[in-house]
Amino acid sequence: MTHLPVLAVIAPLFYAFLMPLLEYIPIRVRRTGTVLFAAGQIVLVLLMIPQVVAEGVIEYHVGGWVPPIGIVLVVDGFSLLFALLAAVGIGMVILYSLDYVDRREYRYFVLLFLVQTGVTGMLLTGDMFNLYVFFELASMASFPLIAFAGSRIAVEAALRYLVYSTIAAAFILLAIGLVYGATGTLNLRQAAVGLASADALVRSMVLGLLLTGLAIKVALVPFHVWLPVAHSTAPAPVSALLSGVMLKIAVYAIVRLLLAFGHGVQLARLEFVLLNLGTLAIVVGHWLALGQSNFKKTLAWSSIAHVGIIVTGMGLGTVQGMAGALFHSINHMFMKSLAFFAVGRLGRDRGFEMADMKGTGWRTPLAAAALIASALSLTGLPPLAGFIGKWEITVETLRERHFVHAAAIPFGTLLSAIYLGRMVRVVFGEAAPGGASREPGGLLTGLVFVMGTAGCLVPFVLWDSMWSVVLHVASLVFV
Repeated sequence: MTHLPVLAVIAPLFYAFLMPLLEYIPIRVRRTGTVLFAAGQIVLVLLMIPQVVAEGVIEYHVGGWVPPIGIVLVVDGFSLLFALLAAVGIGMVILYSLDYVDRREYRYFVLLFLVQTGVTGMLLTGDMFNLYVFFELASMASFPLIAFAGSRIAVEAALRYLVYSTIAAAFILLAIGLVYGATGTLNLRQAAVGLASADALVRSMVLGLLLTGLAIKVALVPFHVWLPVAHSTAPAPVSALLSGVMLKIAVYAIVRLLLAFGHGVQLARLEFVLLNLGTLAIVVGHWLALGQSNFKKTLAWSSIAHVGIIVTGMGLGTVQGMAGALFHSINHMFMKSLAFFAVGRLGRDRGFEMADMKGTGWRTPLAAAALIASALSLTGLPPLAGFIGKWEITVETLRERHFVHAAAIPFGTLLSAIYLGRMVRVVFGEAAPGGASREPGGLLTGLVFVMGTAGCLVPFVLWDSMWSVVLHVASLVFV
């Protein structure tokens, strides 16, 4: 029996507790160890691929106890895809943070590794209650990261995030209680089977509570009000973490829980709700991004719109739509993380208002090039990766004859071309008064820019081979 699933969960937890001790060793050794750990976490996930390909599913019974008493970790194609996505995304955040964070370093990384523990545990658990626990661990560790700058507005944004996250957690926990009362188990697979024969009212209540809680977590309109402030006031790598990784694990929870527990009529109604909420998020997110004067707020509203694209694909209720949603999840992690990384470097010492960002592209050309690559990909310009998910979801939406929903994607693309183009024009505009900005970047920051830019290009080049894999993973959702 392989121990890789449990190692992937406890490794970042171990490093989180080890981090304060590393303050007493030379900084170069500490930074090298952190880089090696980030790479090692990715390797742990990659090592599980051959066994998942050969066996389909890895089940690891923690302590040898079997369900429903024991905790089980389950790795299938769907959870493995998101675990790899999270490992790469958090790895990029770690590398960028080593050049970005210059005070209270060990506290920052302790929190970051706790987030990674929660994210990995949530993605790999086969137990509904532990999914909730790991999700909340990641959310609670994100709260002080948002407030890490220590300013009043950062603390207020973190408190707003905490309040909304707590409300969402209450809805999810209540749903878990109903599931346990109806089925007598919290194992996801056993609970899904038991809930299928439960009273229709109970199933509807469970789905309604889960949908409300997870809609808040993923910032679907009209449950989105916490996101723009939290993403725009957090440090740049934390903004990338929230948008690139945390929103994706909420998407994972929607698929894993809602579609697993939705049966028959309830599933059709659920997909209808997701389809409409996703389309609403596309329009509202892009429209409000258009009116922002702050770069990070613009990207935050753009994240709401792109989550809407993903949820629209899920709401189609087809394998092709789900595959498009999964592909766009992968691409959005690279595109939006790269955008926040680039903006974070461009505005590090000036602020992120457009008036402050004028001319910064001439002083930091690598960051400006990364911003251009991410902006073009977010717009959906081929041959960049952002085109693929939009194309596949739009085609499938038309195939399913949802013409109004299909029109929202090109409409949003047009709006995104306007506001992202404006951002690029500003950074190459006339320089704002003031001295030269301090360069916060280094070799690791440059490496992150290269990785992010590659993530905006490679999926399009490998479209056929990657699409077949994603299509297979999407088909597992409907089994």
